[in-house]
Amino acid sequence: MEMYRKISKMLHPNPDTRISIDKIQYCTWFKYEANGRPKKHEEENKTISHVTINDVASIL
Repeated sequence: MEMYRKISKMLHPNPDTRISIDKIQYCTWFKYEANGRPKKHEEENKTISHVTINDVASIL
């Protein structure tokens, strides 16, 4: 739904309400969800109790 709203605003005929590509590139949606990176709060909240065997294997 968020992606749909951003595309709708990009295509809006009024240049004052239109979102430019630069605005999308620097928003948190682009940084953490579009690129497949984890969100900040998920990365910070990962503690030793949440570490799995796959996490250990990826480090080794």
